[in-house]
Amino acid sequence: MPLVLVDVLGALIAGALIALSLAIRSAPPLVVVSTAAPSSSPASPRRGAESTVLRHPDVSLVAVVGVPHRSHGEEVKAFVIRRPGSPLTEDELVKWCRERLASYKYPRLFEFRDELPMTSTGKILKRRLCDRA
Repeated sequence: MPLVLVDVLGALIAGALIALSLAIRSAPPLVVVSTAAPSSSPASPRRGAESTVLRHPDVSLVAVVGVPHRSHGEEVKAFVIRRPGSPLTEDELVKWCRERLASYKYPRLFEFRDELPMTSTGKILKRRLCDRA
């Protein structure tokens, strides 16, 4: 292979690696990373918390994301839509989750909303929630 071709390929590979590195650094976290939790699948605290909160009879829809925490890396936060007319409080949800989840999995932060950002197909846009959290 000629030397010029090797230089061009090397530059292309280096540029691709730099672009990949920048993309990874700028992407919002979609998994919860907690140094206080035992070793497990990175998304398991989020998935377990979502399904548990959603099973509450006064919850219509929920999205769980990781938000920055000073000492634990990230904390689990739930964005909740209540069923119409429901008097559900944050304390009730904490108690509900505490009874059903391991201590490192249940959300300690709840935010009640009227709606969640969604795509046209109905998928929740968790990245927007991460940006606003």
